[in-house]
Amino acid sequence: MNSHNPPHQLSNKLSVKCRAVAATFRLGVANFTRGTSPTMLVTSHIIPEILRMITYVLIARVAAQHYAIPGVIVLATVRMTISETSGLPVDDVWNKTLGSNVTGALSPATQYLIRALPLAAVAILDSAIVLIILGPMTTTDWVTLMGAWLCSLVAVPTGLTLGLAISVASLRTELHNLVHNATVSILTVCSGAIISVVHVPVFHAIGEFLPLTHAIRGLRLALAGHSVPHPH
Repeated sequence: MNSHNPPHQLSNKLSVKCRAVAATFRLGVANFTRGTSPTMLVTSHIIPEILRMITYVLIARVAAQHYAIPGVIVLATVRMTISETSGLPVDDVWNKTLGSNVTGALSPATQYLIRALPLAAVAILDSAIVLIILGPMTTTDWVTLMGAWLCSLVAVPTGLTLGLAISVASLRTELHNLVHNATVSILTVCSGAIISVVHVPVFHAIGEFLPLTHAIRGLRLALAGHSVPHPH
């Protein structure tokens, strides 16, 4: 007896999956754009984000500005990839739509990753804006700068993964804001984004397991003239 599915059944399953992916992506875009006009995006997100990142650089000037700028460029991805992404499943719990996601054609993890794609796009935009503003303070070689920045964007998928992990830890609780704020604070410090933690063993050890640490280190070394990231 042939256990394989007939071609038309495979085609139907693929069609259902494709429609589910398209519908989920549209849902992600709709969730992001709901109540977010282009003006609101600029005034409530991009401008505050730039000011926050410049504040990090000003704080870091007590150490070394050139050291901090690569960290700030990567940190610009955090709000969308971790804070906003971590809220997707939590919103579903609050809106009582989690059950419909579990029984859908796509797995919950796949659905949330697709819905997070618009957030990932904005995270890349945030990082690019900070790069354009602060990048020339480290080098005027735009080829090196752009190449290094593109490599640093590995922080976006790893940040999305961490954001979704946070949401899983917070489901059916009221601890989401506490968990994601604590996580972002630990990441900002222990990744060495602003000030080196190499001489603080506990922070350095924690940082080795965080998703942004190696992206920041690679960008920093590339801008310093290194082609291959080194451990320190």
